[in-house]
Amino acid sequence: MFRFLTFFAISVIPFVSYAGSLDANLNDNSVSLTLSSVAGHHHQRGPDALQTQLGYMHNINDNRYVSMGLHVIGETGKSDNPLELGVGGKLIGIDTPSASLLYGLMIGVELRYYPKSVNRLSYSGQLYYGPNVVVSSNADNFKELGLRAEYQILPQAFAYLGYRNVNVGFTGGNDAEIDDSMHVGFRILFQ
Repeated sequence: MFRFLTFFAISVIPFVSYAGSLDANLNDNSVSLTLSSVAGHHHQRGPDALQTQLGYMHNINDNRYVSMGLHVIGETGKSDNPLELGVGGKLIGIDTPSASLLYGLMIGVELRYYPKSVNRLSYSGQLYYGPNVVVSSNADNFKELGLRAEYQILPQAFAYLGYRNVNVGFTGGNDAEIDDSMHVGFRILFQ
């Protein structure tokens, strides 16, 4: 536990001064925080921007999840297109009471849709997968799914309702659900 928290603290300290946004969400069973930064842009949208992320999630079952991500994000097609796509990967570490520290790499996509008919509303989703070849030997695969509906309440603040599923597959078919829940949250832009 101490090693895990020390690693997270050392990773966060230099990132905080570089962060462009804070995303926080919670429910009765879990809490999640993510710091993100988009290189060269003063907001989250921009053509072919490089996004870095550092995240932490903890739940009442004493599962802890740390991620460090790198993505290229941009609009798909013309500049007035309401669809934004991100492609990239995450290095992750998962600490559970029932297993030793799990770690690996997940690759995936993030998608955000801005409906033109409803100003300040967006829908987004993300899907990540880490197969056996890029995860620790005591795990078979990692999967992560996230969905959310987000509303811009202030120029630099968003509130949202979301769903998250994080799953670790073990050899022999014994899967562990790290998180499978709805949550409420907010995202604040610093830039």
